[in-house]
Amino acid sequence: MDKKIIFSAILFLGSAGVLLSQVKLSPSAVKKYDKAVSLLWQGTSVFKEKIITGQVPAGSDAADLYILKTGSDILGYAFFGETRGRSEEFSYVVFFKPDLSVKSVQLLDYRESYGSEIGSPRWLRQFENKKDGEGIEFGKDIKNISGATISAKAITAGVKRLTARMAELKRQGVLK
Repeated sequence: MDKKIIFSAILFLGSAGVLLSQVKLSPSAVKKYDKAVSLLWQGTSVFKEKIITGQVPAGSDAADLYILKTGSDILGYAFFGETRGRSEEFSYVVFFKPDLSVKSVQLLDYRESYGSEIGSPRWLRQFENKKDGEGIEFGKDIKNISGATISAKAITAGVKRLTARMAELKRQGVLK
């Protein structure tokens, strides 16, 4: 049975804190997220605080945004996204630095039979340091992966939307 957890209630992630989300994640995706946080901010106790849930422009994929803190210091942000590959939805998280540039992108749940190569750390590094939705053009700035074109286009479009949304939220005063 394919168990999905919809984070509309509080989920405790060990001693790392609390996460609320509308993006559907499997238990293994939650573990991948937790591992990514511990690798990106080694030796730091990270607390996640919800900023927005599912508030993305009309026609966009599901997305939830959290601020990542240690005490009163902002470490960055985690923007969970969900988009559609060829026939199935998949989830990912974009970690942002405090300056709103991309720190890392992690594929969390990939349900397609083909195209999982988009989860390769080498391929995902193409997004690092991008911001404001700029420099994220599929086939130009972001290289394709043979056999994963639809999924690669989908995650590229998703990351572009989320980086642009971060800039918009900064202009609106939602982000510090």
